[in-house]
Amino acid sequence: MAKVRVSAPARIHMGILNPARCTEGGRLYASVGVCIEEPRTVVEVEPADELHVIGHSVGESTSFARRILRHYRLKGAKVNVRSLPPRHAGLGSTTQLSLSIASGITKAYGLNVQPVELAMVLGRGKQSAIGTYAFQHGGFIVEGGWGEGDFPPLLFNYDFPVDWSFLIFVPEYRSFDETEELEVFEKLPAPHETLVYEACYRVLLGMAPAILEKNIRAFGANLTRLQEVVGAMFSDAQGGVFQSYSAPLIERMRKMGAIGLGQSSWGPAVYALFGPEKRDAIERILRKELLYEDSMREADGTIYGVSEWGEVYFTQADNNGAVIEKKQS
Repeated sequence: MAKVRVSAPARIHMGILNPARCTEGGRLYASVGVCIEEPRTVVEVEPADELHVIGHSVGESTSFARRILRHYRLKGAKVNVRSLPPRHAGLGSTTQLSLSIASGITKAYGLNVQPVELAMVLGRGKQSAIGTYAFQHGGFIVEGGWGEGDFPPLLFNYDFPVDWSFLIFVPEYRSFDETEELEVFEKLPAPHETLVYEACYRVLLGMAPAILEKNIRAFGANLTRLQEVVGAMFSDAQGGVFQSYSAPLIERMRKMGAIGLGQSSWGPAVYALFGPEKRDAIERILRKELLYEDSMREADGTIYGVSEWGEVYFTQADNNGAVIEKKQS
């Protein structure tokens, strides 16, 4: 019998480009984001006569596993959720958890099912497909939103420069869960079309070419402006361009010399982009000033710890997506 280990990266969600249709026949949603090395979802799965789930978020994980077992008419599975990013914080933990469990179960039974199919079975991607394509590909992602197809199409997927670093703060406050999020989207007013046009411009003629040219200044300037534009479209729901818990951290990271700034999804996670010349200085600040010493750990180029601002990750992009390893048990 096969035992499968799935390790999936979190993602930074940089914005939905059209949260409510503002033009006749226009596509709905569409979004942009990037995978990051840490934090990660790690799940281990093996076939079994019945379903048995242990580890983190047992109730939710059980629901995902049952749906996959039922859909593909499989007998059972042992599922161990070993690690998860902070939940409902804007880092895509639910999609990565659901796809990790789904991929683990199907791989353990010898099935080769693509993440997009699994996402449709699980009901993921209703507002954004960034998490699904992050799981499948990694890197910098732009997806095309909902039109006439069965799932938002992948438009761009580029490797993100790994010497560009992200500083991420996750305050203790938690944002909307999925039920609340659906209610918010139903109530959102249609954005002014000039905001949607600028958001698309910032991605197509700003961020995407800047990655290919490895121009961090251009990428950061367009990213920061995109955050302001998208924040304006969501301001009625979150009380401003950023969540109230996120806004002060944005300003603190700006003063640290960030090249680009933003709030991931609904937050409260916020992030700042730094070039390679700032990495040593940021690491010194984290070690000596910000992180509680007993909380700090370092692994594979990532520094993690806890500060008065909340959990902290100083990491880089992940250009691989989920790593799935299958071993005979």
